[in-house]
Amino acid sequence: MTKHIDTVPVFRRLVTFSFLLILAVFNWAESDWASPLQDSVRIIVLQGDRGLNSTETRSETSFVVQVQDTNGPLAGARVTFKAPAAGASGMFPNAGTMMTVTTDPSGIAEAKGFRPNNVAGPFDVTVTVENSRATATIAQTNIGPKGGSGKKWIAVILGAAGAGAALSLANGQKSSSPPALPSSPTCPPSCAIQAGASTVGPPG
Repeated sequence: MTKHIDTVPVFRRLVTFSFLLILAVFNWAESDWASPLQDSVRIIVLQGDRGLNSTETRSETSFVVQVQDTNGPLAGARVTFKAPAAGASGMFPNAGTMMTVTTDPSGIAEAKGFRPNNVAGPFDVTVTVENSRATATIAQTNIGPKGGSGKKWIAVILGAAGAGAALSLANGQKSSSPPALPSSPTCPPSCAIQAGASTVGPPG
């Protein structure tokens, strides 16, 4: 009596293994071919760097970058702007700290409507391009009410300088004495005038 061997499971395993092998080779080739392109991409910040944002008015600001490769401006690239999730930061119109836009035919990507939060301090907005290792940063600083801590320190310094000047003036007034007035001459006892008795008589 001969045994019947079911070859279906073996065939399925072989097909699955072949598919996974082809997929791995394809992914390796794709990443290898994409490397030169990734290295050639660069991001140029056109607007928003070193921006100062008021935590009191919380006015909107925009970030503008240009994406380029070896052929010039790169159109259709997906660019992501990302602000810190905590601390001094802000939000985009989607109520999140991240926004993705696509570059126009000139390679320009603009993230509009960024509003600072109420935390004062410096922070960076990170810019990345999809399928690329290129990155850029846009420096921002949130300024508190009436200039925040910067103006507070200026007020302290000016106050200390004013107090020092007042103290110096007071010490100067204490150390300088008014000029002495000339004393009246002392009359010796011999110069004292004594009134004598006067007599009145007929003319001689």
